[in-house]
Amino acid sequence: MMELCDWNKVESEEYKRINSAIKKTVEEIGATTGKAPTPGDHYLFDYAFIFSQIREFKGVRFLDLGSACSALTVHIARQGGIVTAVDLPGSVYDFASYFAELKEQLGIQITFSALDFCSDPLPKADVIISCSAIEHNGYEAIPQLVKNTKNALPLGGRFIFTVIAEPEPPEEQYAYSSYREDKIRQTFLQGFRLDKNKSNFDQFDTLYQRFRNQFPKYFYIPVGVSLVREDHE
Repeated sequence: MMELCDWNKVESEEYKRINSAIKKTVEEIGATTGKAPTPGDHYLFDYAFIFSQIREFKGVRFLDLGSACSALTVHIARQGGIVTAVDLPGSVYDFASYFAELKEQLGIQITFSALDFCSDPLPKADVIISCSAIEHNGYEAIPQLVKNTKNALPLGGRFIFTVIAEPEPPEEQYAYSSYREDKIRQTFLQGFRLDKNKSNFDQFDTLYQRFRNQFPKYFYIPVGVSLVREDHE
């Protein structure tokens, strides 16, 4: 599945329910630790898309690539997921202490692993998620990321992530690396298949303008991708 942000769907009962639950998680974290991981505007789509694609939580091993202090990671752990949060070593923020505090104050168990997910081997998982983090890496780094995720997942394991799209993605990285439908297929479907052969990229112009009207400061539109690990290389 490749789903461009459709604001009508963001306003749907399903997505509103997910975001309402995640907002409560954010509020509880903030009230307890004083460090509320406030999501940006388009995370209303990113969080709801990723969460809506997950079929089971309890006892399932999750990796969150580029997690930062994501409330989504915390919310998945709350549903019984066995979560490892992955982010860069040497960050200005002490993620390890943050997750340790969540465990102490709220009883939420999340393991933190300081890794560069585009170059370092990843821990084994059943589901790998990434929320608006992959686009912060250059196109040249992504083939190794895809290999890393394949090596971490079993056959049938799932890779669910959001990136950004814009009308004319640049050939070289600037502030972000963005993806149109053909770029996603060329880049991420090596050893993976789409969970559902469904895409709304045929509505790109309409959805892009609708999103830009809603949030003029963004030059891009979020897109969610749901993949399944398979044995065809």
